[in-house]
Amino acid sequence: MKYAGLLVMPAGLLLCIAAIVLFPAPAPRAAFVLCGLAVEAMGLVVAVRGHMGLRPQEQSFVHGVKEEKRP
Repeated sequence: MKYAGLLVMPAGLLLCIAAIVLFPAPAPRAAFVLCGLAVEAMGLVVAVRGHMGLRPQEQSFVHGVKEEKRP
């Protein structure tokens, strides 16, 4: 998932640049720039979440299989 987030961030940047270049009217330009910034923010969130480690309560339950405690 972290790589998906890192790929989405440049897409948001390109969306912002394309909006500035292609739209002469300020209203649609601003809307597309805001959408591009939102895409960048979502990509950043996905990338950060992908780099985060598991929380302590989730470490015993990984990939849908709960680890058994052995005596």
